[in-house]
Amino acid sequence: MITPEQAQNLATRWVGAWNAHDLDAILALYTDDFEMTSPYIVERGFDPSGTLKGKAAVGRYWGSALTKAPDLRFEPIRVLASPESVALYY
Repeated sequence: MITPEQAQNLATRWVGAWNAHDLDAILALYTDDFEMTSPYIVERGFDPSGTLKGKAAVGRYWGSALTKAPDLRFEPIRVLASPESVALYY
């Protein structure tokens, strides 16, 4: 069960890692086998399926994005917690 305090802590760490452009800290917040799907994965030539699997693949994609967007910053608006998930509106 995820408490509101745990959700807030995760959101704070997530925003902080992205705003610091610290790829290792960003990836540390995910499981080794997580997947990401986006049309930009196809558009940018990373995988024709649009889905990347695992930290190594997603890390290459996000690392490229961080290089291309040196001024990227997120501002948290709201954190929502359910028993098994966290949603961050930013």
